[in-house]
Amino acid sequence: MSTLIDRTGQRYGKLVVLAQAPIPSSSHAAFWLCRCDCGTEKVVRAHSLANGDTQSCGCSKKSRQTRKDPRELALFAGLIGHLVRAHKNTGLPYGEILAKILRDESGKGKRGPLRYMPKRGVETR
Repeated sequence: MSTLIDRTGQRYGKLVVLAQAPIPSSSHAAFWLCRCDCGTEKVVRAHSLANGDTQSCGCSKKSRQTRKDPRELALFAGLIGHLVRAHKNTGLPYGEILAKILRDESGKGKRGPLRYMPKRGVETR
């Protein structure tokens, strides 16, 4: 059995180790109570801290997910609108319409994928 390394006070990414946490009965691994820079406390497996798998409470992942390029969102909204209109007009399944759009990469004078940008109502900046 290996000896426990005291990690109290050490920083791993955005996490600071506060104290050793109780070991769940189903595990033989060491766990640590950590506080994230955002203020959230989380119990983390010692191995996950040491090898860098866990570096925050999850707040970093959440903040990356919320930052989207408005032009990308407008393009996506325009494409969805095009799919819905094409489905109503032709009765084809959405998958077939999307496959046809993806096959048509030439854009022949239609500004390529930008042809799906909404004409108005969406600010791109």
